[in-house]
Amino acid sequence: MKQNKSDNPDSYFPTYHSVLKATHIKSAVDGTYHKITDGQKAIFHYILDRYKFFKSQGNSYYDNQEDIAEACASVRRSVFTTIKLLESCGYLKIKAKMGAQHKSNSYTFIRELTLAVLDKNGKILEEYETRAVETYKQPIVVKKPLPQKSYSPAPSLDDEEGLPF
Repeated sequence: MKQNKSDNPDSYFPTYHSVLKATHIKSAVDGTYHKITDGQKAIFHYILDRYKFFKSQGNSYYDNQEDIAEACASVRRSVFTTIKLLESCGYLKIKAKMGAQHKSNSYTFIRELTLAVLDKNGKILEEYETRAVETYKQPIVVKKPLPQKSYSPAPSLDDEEGLPF
């Protein structure tokens, strides 16, 4: 019996508050601001989640836009637009690969996103860099247990004369 995709357990991907509150993405190439929609934020989060998963396994992340669109309940055109926005702003590197039945691209994040909140007149209210992509190196701190020292109890002293009992 063929199993429908809807029969599979529901899954999730993390979202970052810094991305959700942004209204614009700042181009790392020319410093211009580009409006970012909620749909584009969802697509970004999905691609980022898959990228981080494959990277943690020591692999590159390959996917085709139809599969991304289906996973995000979107259309391929929206996925294409989001990916092109991330690429043209200098945040995503794309490498095309032709599979047996369809084209699949490799996606690599090359820097953290610079996002902004702009008002209706285009005035910058807030600008910040994400820490979602994790392209920066964090030192790994391994806590080791302290060595156990053997000790002998100190001799008790007589309160009056200061002599051991």
